[in-house]
Amino acid sequence: PWLDNHLPLKDNHDLAVKRLDSTVKRLKAEKLYDAYGEVFNEWKREGIIEVVPKSEIDLPCHYLPHRHVVKENSATRIRPVFDASAKQKGSPSLNDCLEKGLNLIELIPSILHRFRMNRIGVSADIRKAFLRISFYPKDKDYLRFLWYGTDGKLKYYRHCRVVFGVTSSPFLLVSVIQYLLESTLKELNGNPEYKVGIIEQLKKSFYVDNCLASVKNELELQQFIQVASDTLATRKLELRGWEYSDPTENSSSTTNVLGMVWERCSDYLCLNATNITFDLPGILSKREILATTHKVFDPLGIACPVTLIPKLLLQRLWKLKLSWDQEVDSNSKSEF
Repeated sequence: PWLDNHLPLKDNHDLAVKRLDSTVKRLKAEKLYDAYGEVFNEWKREGIIEVVPKSEIDLPCHYLPHRHVVKENSATRIRPVFDASAKQKGSPSLNDCLEKGLNLIELIPSILHRFRMNRIGVSADIRKAFLRISFYPKDKDYLRFLWYGTDGKLKYYRHCRVVFGVTSSPFLLVSVIQYLLESTLKELNGNPEYKVGIIEQLKKSFYVDNCLASVKNELELQQFIQVASDTLATRKLELRGWEYSDPTENSSSTTNVLGMVWERCSDYLCLNATNITFDLPGILSKREILATTHKVFDPLGIACPVTLIPKLLLQRLWKLKLSWDQEVDSNSKSEF
């Protein structure tokens, strides 16, 4: 949804070409150019994107620069990421012109607490969730992007589905899921009771495309998986990657759930410490201290006794009215 009275969104073709050439250079250096292009070919076959007709090339429009992300252990090894925050001097970005929706981060603690409520934790996610949602056709030209054809000439594409990276996309997905579940409850009209209970539980179990819940026993587990999968499948949303706590699993079986690490055998939730590394810079500033403190994603407050220390240090530094990049005193440096 567009913001009321937003600034005019200008054609940023030149910026998009510049960013595209930079992306292509990196792709070729990493020998990923063909694989990246094949993603667009697949999207075109599935109706996720379409070629802009020549007769519509000069219509008012906006382009999304894009780059590649590689995940070795993912079902989709390489995928495009679109930058809807890209802007030219004196012009807003697409994200500047759109409603953001509610702050979804606030949902994480309550979802994790419900995940710990019953004996068996269960998780899944929706396959290509954003690519299953369409939008008004009149908005397609503000979601264009560029790629090179086999002849080396620019090809003009536009999205036909919600784009990951656009500020309103997460809230749109959440709204679609909630609408589907509410509609299903009306259709069930209270029967059968166990299905109604599962749908009500599902309404509180989604964070964007992640489903996280808990059940009391193996029977409830199988019912939950079946009802959840069947319900979302009615709107072509595929719940996949079902995992649940199981003491018979290998002790090394771990899953990432909403930024935390879930050890399914022991059924422990742990902080993800993989990115908590720090090399003391030559000049230690408030900016460095804040950045290091925020590397610890701890929505349940597990590490509060530890993370409170640098936060109190920052509080004292604020009182000293130091600038963001000004070096802290030796005592503060030693304490940090």
